[in-house]
Amino acid sequence: MSLVLQHRSACPPRLDRLEWPASLTIDAYGFRVALRASHRSALNGLQRVIPPGARASDARDADARYSVVLADDGQYLHRLYEGEECVTCTSDENALFASLQSRLHFSVAVGARTRVFLHAGAVGWNGGAILIPGRSYAGKSSLVAALVRAGATYYSDEYAVLDVGGLVHPFARSLGIREGDGTIRQLAPSSLGARIGVEPLPVRTVVLSQYVPGAVWSPLSMTPGERVLALFEHTVAARSRPVEALRLLCTATVDALGIRSARGEAEAVADQILSAC
Repeated sequence: MSLVLQHRSACPPRLDRLEWPASLTIDAYGFRVALRASHRSALNGLQRVIPPGARASDARDADARYSVVLADDGQYLHRLYEGEECVTCTSDENALFASLQSRLHFSVAVGARTRVFLHAGAVGWNGGAILIPGRSYAGKSSLVAALVRAGATYYSDEYAVLDVGGLVHPFARSLGIREGDGTIRQLAPSSLGARIGVEPLPVRTVVLSQYVPGAVWSPLSMTPGERVLALFEHTVAARSRPVEALRLLCTATVDALGIRSARGEAEAVADQILSAC
């Protein structure tokens, strides 16, 4: 059994005294992040967690820094540092990189300068994007997977990424499907036979829905204001950039349909949602 500890306290050793044989810096939508690891063998792990759309950067400064210290002989726990703080200790290297991906992607979502990130699933259908805003445990990843199986194009299961014109861009990382015991299973889009989105799409539909066991899909129309507020509530940078976010969401949803309803199993409603769009 692996041990995973999430906390925010100082942990030895002093980071500035370590050597970092694996390192890279990325630019993700104008937000620069430095990644480094204590072992060269971790380089593949660092590359796997790079956010979609990021590119390599030769900048010397960074807005955020993440450091991976893999356990040596005599040590039992791998450690992840966010800045100078140890945020994860675990005996499972896969769990360590899963934590790094989650924290890294959230930092990018908050700090992105050229995009606005929403906590929302996104798929393409008939030349437009369907956005499914929702927090963790709302079932958006399961619904995205069901829509993709029904023929939609995969854009994202966690973050919908909008440009200044309100178009939705792909953020096509692996889908995180939550199992019954609460663990997250990473599912490659290719395993669903998914088409991966490439071109930015206008927002055509906002679907506000949460999984409720036994619920019957009975969609109600949303007003323009309800559509905007539903998305604003799930805008990552809503507190830091509220005026910009509201203006962008009004632009993005001006011609969009909005529907809301509790739902049962995702597979049972996917075709109905696509038909409504």
